[in-house]
Amino acid sequence: MLSSYKLYIFDFDGTIRKLRVTSYITSIFKIRYKRFYLSKYKINNINLEVIEKEYKFFAKFYGLFAGILPPRMIENVDSFINLLKNDKKKIAIFSDSKAFVIVKDLRKMGLIDYFDYILSADLLDRYKPNPSGLIYLLNRFKIDKRDAIYIGDMPVDIITAKLAGIDSCAVSTGLGNIKSLRWAKPNFVFKDYNEIIRAYKG
Repeated sequence: MLSSYKLYIFDFDGTIRKLRVTSYITSIFKIRYKRFYLSKYKINNINLEVIEKEYKFFAKFYGLFAGILPPRMIENVDSFINLLKNDKKKIAIFSDSKAFVIVKDLRKMGLIDYFDYILSADLLDRYKPNPSGLIYLLNRFKIDKRDAIYIGDMPVDIITAKLAGIDSCAVSTGLGNIKSLRWAKPNFVFKDYNEIIRAYKG
């Protein structure tokens, strides 16, 4: 059940904050994204080091634009986060976005106080699908792997969760569509946060 976990870790861009990039950047990202994730190869045959380098590049490239744009929140993500907080769940973020951008945007969206910990990949210099960030959070909260779940909008989030040995929840609020998200075989897949909230409440 979606409500059974103790630690809920969120991706940021496309999962909490709406993606706000130019069509040019989006098209470049989707071309490479398709190359990595919608290919004939299975997850365990993908060159993870190559993907990590790509994500490090795009995190820095996207951050130049995202950092200067006013943040817009994904619909109803605040309702789900509030639900988790009321149930006394631990809530964290692991994202490839810059830490100062995440904190700044969470403050503007009125969500900063809901999170118990915010971790940016650049602080570890380990980018998705490297699972170091998720493992760091498990150790920090002293949470067993079976009691944690990672929520994200792209197949790379699901792969990162698998490599960390935790469950995953995919939501198609960002670049990943339902087909590509199901390809990565998450434990849960939803169209939006309305569906997530219904599933959480059972």
